[in-house]
Amino acid sequence: MKLRLGALVVVVLLVQASRCSITSDIGDVCQDMWNEDTNSLKYGVDFTIDKQNPAKSYVDSSGRDLFTYVNTWKLRGPTYTTFINLLDNYYMKIGITERLTDTEKQENRNFLKAVMQTNVFRKMHAYLLASASRLSLTVPSTQSQFEDQLYKIWFYFYNRGAYRDSSGFEHVFVGEKYDDSKSGKKIVKGYHSWLQFYLQEKRRDADYHGYYALSTSEPRGLKLKFDVNNYDKVVSSFFLGTSPEFEFSLYTACFYLRPGQECTCRINSQTIKIRTYTQGRFVGTAFPLF
Repeated sequence: MKLRLGALVVVVLLVQASRCSITSDIGDVCQDMWNEDTNSLKYGVDFTIDKQNPAKSYVDSSGRDLFTYVNTWKLRGPTYTTFINLLDNYYMKIGITERLTDTEKQENRNFLKAVMQTNVFRKMHAYLLASASRLSLTVPSTQSQFEDQLYKIWFYFYNRGAYRDSSGFEHVFVGEKYDDSKSGKKIVKGYHSWLQFYLQEKRRDADYHGYYALSTSEPRGLKLKFDVNNYDKVVSSFFLGTSPEFEFSLYTACFYLRPGQECTCRINSQTIKIRTYTQGRFVGTAFPLF
């Protein structure tokens, strides 16, 4: 009897492990979104990078800029311009209460509207609606109601280090600076946007320190080390050249379908892994794993 029970336990554990590995996959939606994405920058045509040397502890092992060329004409489309307009609306410093003006709130809406008009986003929305009953998701079918829901999960402020000092969008796409009183270290948290890094690198605010891993299959991605105004990001990761609508839609899909978990799918035979964390009902963070 003991042997049978032991064997049963092993079988149950194996089944549970198998289910865990299977259920992280969200299906064909990533490939569908990628097929519709005409705004991403193409490597070797619209942008190039200089990866230089592997990252090392306590040393800047790469003395040159990461981005050697970016076709700025590609950054003039509506999803890029509305995205860029949001990057200076926040205090990067954790612990400072955020207060948006009416103009800045409208800029958030403008970005959402621009993204929601793309085929990339429409593919994601349709997939969520098709999955809603099976996964008990609350996904509005109308654009206006879904926009309101997305505004809440991405742009509503919550407490990270102080009262209403952070949001999902700020953490993921802008990045946040944190003074660790215990260690005395200056730390960057979040910050998973290649476009934010490119713009800050151009202004000499961000400094590339080297790479840990580089994915050369499309969509490309990088795991790297850098600093922002002497605040260190020891390990970060972001896609390279991907459009705002692709990143926003992919992270949103993973937040709905696999909240607080690893989320996987395949694009061009490459397994894409995204990790999300929740902050109550809101996005805590979302980033690719390389």
